[in-house]
Order: sequence, then C-alpha cells, then structure tokens
Amino acid sequence: MEEKHIHVETVETRKNVCTDCGCSKTASVLAWFAFIMAGVALIIGWQAYNRTGVDLEDKIEQAIVNALDNTGEALQDSAQVIENN
Repeated sequence: MEEKHIHVETVETRKNVCTDCGCSKTASVLAWFAFIMAGVALIIGWQAYNRTGVDLEDKIEQAIVNALDNTGEALQDSAQVIENN
C-alpha cells in the first residue's frame, strides 16, 4: 500500500497569522484602514454638502418631522376606518 504524504500547514508555520484565533493580521489591518478611510470620506462628503448652502442636519430634521407627520395622519386614518367598521 502506497503512503500519501499530506502537508498540513499549521498556524505556527504561517506568517502574518494571529496565533490566538488564526485570523490574518494583514486582513485585519486592511479592514481597519478601509474603516478609517470610509469615515474620512463621510466627513469630507458631509462638509462638501454643507458648503452648498444647505445644512444637511436641517434637511435630516425636516425629513424626520415629515415622516412623523405622515405617520400621525396614517394613524388617524386607521382609527377612523376602525371606528366605521
């Protein structure tokens, strides 16, 4: 019977691998870098939008107020339907 040799690579033999959980250190660094870059892009985008003369916080507040008003109207309409039935 012929023996087959299977090479098993362990966590200790690989480079850039966490010995605790086996995760890749390179992937972790890249994930953090992408997270930081996304945050910077969000801040830059927010500032650029605010420079157009429209305050984004005011638009968000107005959208929330409109949504709450629409919800209140729908609730009143639903109450009337229930009362009529």
